[in-house]
Amino acid sequence: MNPKEIIERCNDMIKRLAHEAYSEQNPEAVKDINALDEVIEIVEMREPLKPMQPEVDIDGSIVNPCGYCGGELQIIHDYCPWCGQKIDWSKNGD
Repeated sequence: MNPKEIIERCNDMIKRLAHEAYSEQNPEAVKDINALDEVIEIVEMREPLKPMQPEVDIDGSIVNPCGYCGGELQIIHDYCPWCGQKIDWSKNGD
C-alpha cells in the first residue's frame, strides 16, 4: 500500500470505531482510534516536506523553519530534530 492508501484505510477504521467508542463508551475503541491517529501521523511524516520560507533570525542568521512544526532546521538535517518530519531540501522543479 502507498501512504495515501494507508491513511484512507486508517480513516475508514476510525469511522467504523467511532460509534462503538463514543455511543457505547468503549474505552478500548477509543484507544484504537488514538492508535490509528498516531499511525496516520507517522505515515504523513514519512513523506518528505519542504521547509517553510527561510526567515532572518534576530541575530541576522537565516533560519529554515520545518514545514510541519516550525522548528529550526539546518541544511544537514534529513529529518526535523524537533518533530521527526522527513525534510525535502530540493529546489522547486527538481
